[in-house]
Amino acid sequence: MVERIEETLGPLSAVVNNAAVFERAPFLETGEEVLERQWQLNAKAPFLLTREVAERLKKRGGGDVINILDVGGALQPWPNYSAYCMSKAALAMLTRCLALELAPQIRVNAVIPGTVLPPEGTSPQLLEALRQKIPQGRFGTPAEVVETVLFLLTGPRFITGQLIAVDGGRSLFGAGS
Repeated sequence: MVERIEETLGPLSAVVNNAAVFERAPFLETGEEVLERQWQLNAKAPFLLTREVAERLKKRGGGDVINILDVGGALQPWPNYSAYCMSKAALAMLTRCLALELAPQIRVNAVIPGTVLPPEGTSPQLLEALRQKIPQGRFGTPAEVVETVLFLLTGPRFITGQLIAVDGGRSLFGAGS
């Protein structure tokens, strides 16, 4: 896949791992297939893609890897999302491990969006309850997440291994808040 992309667009200088599957399932009802789906896309795919891209970036003298995480797993545990949180926690740790291992040529950071696009069909009551958990009193926007990614790609080169929350302060509260 990376080879095809570079044949079409030219040499890569960065990769943004931004795919995820988000399934609600109480722990005792989480089947192996749910766990496997979330692990494959949320943790294993970024690992494998980053490995492929990193080899090319190192040969070219450097670049960037940005992983998109989630408040759930990266900063807070969420009940009924253990498989999801576990996979995102793994990606958070991979971010920090790779920041050490791939330095100084490749910087590796993560962006942690909070509530940006609530699931379709979420009741107005639940939306309001979620909004109440955000000190800034609103949901984030996709543009704010993109701005943070662009900051990491174009800003100071002395930033690596960081997990930057773009959540309006939501992560300041515990999981039960």
